Amino acid sequence: MGRTHPNHNNMKKSVLLSLLIAATCSTHAAIENGKVYAIVPVTDTTKALFVANAATKAGTPINIWTNTHVPAQQWRAVKSANSNTYSFRNLYSGKYLTYSSSRPQGSGMSQEAALSDRTRFLMRAVDADNNVYRMRLANNTLQAPGTADGSLPVLATNDADNNMQEWRLVEVDHYYTNFCPEARNEMMAAFLKQFIQVHNGNLLSLSKGGWGEAEMMEVLLDAYEETRNDVYKTLFQKIYAYFKQGVGDYWDKGGQNGYDWFGYDFNDDVAWMVIASARAGHLFGDQVYIDDSKRNFDIIYKRCYVPQQGLLRWAEKSGVKDDGSFTINSCVNGPMEVAACYIAMNTGDESYYEKARDLYAQQRAKLANISTGQVYDCFRVNSDGIANGEGNHWASTYNQGTMMGAAVLLYNHYKDATYKQDAEQIMSYTANNMCDDGIIRVCQTVKGDLCGFKGILMRYVRRLIIDCGATQYTSWMKANAWRVYNNRNSAGYTHSAWLTKSAESLTFGSDTYNDSPFGCSTAISAAFNTPLGTDAETSADTLHAVYEAELCTPTGVCTIARDAKASMGMYMGYVGNGNTLSFDYFAPQAGTYQLGIHYMTLEDRSMTVSLNGARVKALACPATGAWDASRQGMVTLDLSLIKGINTISVGNASAYCPNIDRFEITPDATVTGLGPHPAIAQNHANEKWYTLSGMSANPSQRLKGVYIHQGRKVTIR
Repeated sequence: MGRTHPNHNNMKKSVLLSLLIAATCSTHAAIENGKVYAIVPVTDTTKALFVANAATKAGTPINIWTNTHVPAQQWRAVKSANSNTYSFRNLYSGKYLTYSSSRPQGSGMSQEAALSDRTRFLMRAVDADNNVYRMRLANNTLQAPGTADGSLPVLATNDADNNMQEWRLVEVDHYYTNFCPEARNEMMAAFLKQFIQVHNGNLLSLSKGGWGEAEMMEVLLDAYEETRNDVYKTLFQKIYAYFKQGVGDYWDKGGQNGYDWFGYDFNDDVAWMVIASARAGHLFGDQVYIDDSKRNFDIIYKRCYVPQQGLLRWAEKSGVKDDGSFTINSCVNGPMEVAACYIAMNTGDESYYEKARDLYAQQRAKLANISTGQVYDCFRVNSDGIANGEGNHWASTYNQGTMMGAAVLLYNHYKDATYKQDAEQIMSYTANNMCDDGIIRVCQTVKGDLCGFKGILMRYVRRLIIDCGATQYTSWMKANAWRVYNNRNSAGYTHSAWLTKSAESLTFGSDTYNDSPFGCSTAISAAFNTPLGTDAETSADTLHAVYEAELCTPTGVCTIARDAKASMGMYMGYVGNGNTLSFDYFAPQAGTYQLGIHYMTLEDRSMTVSLNGARVKALACPATGAWDASRQGMVTLDLSLIKGINTISVGNASAYCPNIDRFEITPDATVTGLGPHPAIAQNHANEKWYTLSGMSANPSQRLKGVYIHQGRKVTIR
């Protein structure tokens, strides 16, 4: 995966919930060949040169943009062999900084694929100690006439006696050259911090309801399926519980208590939540999800099945004309096919596979051109169920995705190669007709239903790759996820118009996107549905080092509070006075582990720590100066853990504890039982080691830090 790693010695955050990793900058007296730099205008050091909209094509303009610490704003210095000049190769695009016109004078800047005289800069030091230079190219000087986001640097023919022609090369010590688990986890952390909402003290949501909430819940299932990290399971459970509070056991009606739900009208809305519930049952094994999904599938199937067509109607009210005609849409039939397959897997009831098979056959015949792979939107039928010739052949990413997903799941069960061929044809159409330069171009919007469609597609492309061996689309998935990552804003999340940079103004056209979690979730779907390689990359995520307090198990009236300065945008209050907070930690072997508790309190307080039901110690928690996460303290305690599951609880029987942000668990050297780094490298040269993100670690090159080895976490000191 070609990237450097910082020293992990102080890495105590979980890979999932780490917040944005800001690029670490250092000052050097001279440019060094091979080093990576942000090229920063001295007139505004919050900005950096950026490959516009993170495009990879040669000729793409270079502009100035708020530094979001992404590879599209990072450049590797390449020293010329026969002269004291440097070229700058973008980490993201792999192309070189050059001028965009046929002549350099007054030209803007762009990127090109090959080294040439058009890419070689003569670097004239202004302040070499701080890496400030004038950058001369073809006898012209790079200048920043303005520094607003999107401003274009130009080549000026004359040296100006001002700092518009001065650039600081800020070394980037931590960077990625490919899409990787660390980048993926940064994206999720930023998304959750922006959009998670707290209800009734201990329930969560990402929006006010609607079918988009079901899809965002599926994104959490995607993340769990990929990483097996229980944090995603807990998030799903809390969001699902809030859905059930607002809708209940029967989903063919409206919401209550302010929850937006339209099951009385839209059959597809119910279908999306049925999929989420059925998948949760499949992944977690909880009977409540299995029962909920089956019950509501049966209700909707019975309500909207049109026997004359062998398909399902879209809605009970919407789209119904005065003459009683209505539409039959792919957006309900594809999801119900997928849902039926998961219900069959959960229950062993073959009749659900048969329902999926029969619906698919009719969708294939009436709502698709399978020879091209295009999935149609809908056709209209009269009140008697007979088609009247009206319809819409518009192709959308979510319909392409769900029909492809149904084909894959049916192939998995029936082993009929026709299903696999269909899925591959649908994907071929999608890649060849709905993309620009390999990146999804449709639905470049940030509001409404359309903004969430792409995330559904990505889920089923993953299934095609994994279940049908269509690995030729792995690079396509990575390219989309990588583009999305590079187009994030400085807060770390990306809007759903993937082809453009997420603006710091939080707008896209006339719309805002910071209040559009459904649209922004498409980036997270792309990130977690992109296959990233070995099992080790995913299994490493399951070894938690940090437990967010708001995702631990409360008793009593412990309450979640939103706080942007907390590690995941939330903390837990009202712990103590009889209320407790607990979590389970899996110890790979018995030994001493350090518990760290991050807390906030305006007054001196205390908390009692219990281990496996037995009181260990009361910890004094001095005042930090604030109740919120703006000023935190930490107390630590050594615990003797048994091998396997250990339940750790905190509370106070007679008084309130401080507010709690998170817990950390760190095994000490007696647990790892490892000697110095060289000895480890020599003794285990032929055994596999991985970073906490699951990447292979070469035994001869490992630095001090925390690693995964033989299924457990070990520390090199």
